[in-house]
Amino acid sequence: MKKKKEAKTTTKRKIYRDFTLAEFDLFTLDIECDGARHERNSILDELRKAQANLRKYSNGVGPESKRIIDGIASGVTLAVALIEKMPEYEDRCECSDCKVCDE
Repeated sequence: MKKKKEAKTTTKRKIYRDFTLAEFDLFTLDIECDGARHERNSILDELRKAQANLRKYSNGVGPESKRIIDGIASGVTLAVALIEKMPEYEDRCECSDCKVCDE
């Protein structure tokens, strides 16, 4: 008896459209901007959690320690404000040579 051929499970890469160099630059810039935005939001979330934990912790300590912890929490608040005011990634890319951002 002949054995049945086993189905090959190979993954073939399909190219649906070719990009020009400028289109590819815009495509990759969009991906990088999404990643940078996600990372910025993650950092802000972590800083806000740390700030809330510091404020909560400062309620259970003495006055001298409370003053120090509140000062650290204020620094974290400043860091959050500075990060929120930063320009978006694509606004800082400085593509003076390729002019991709100006299109």
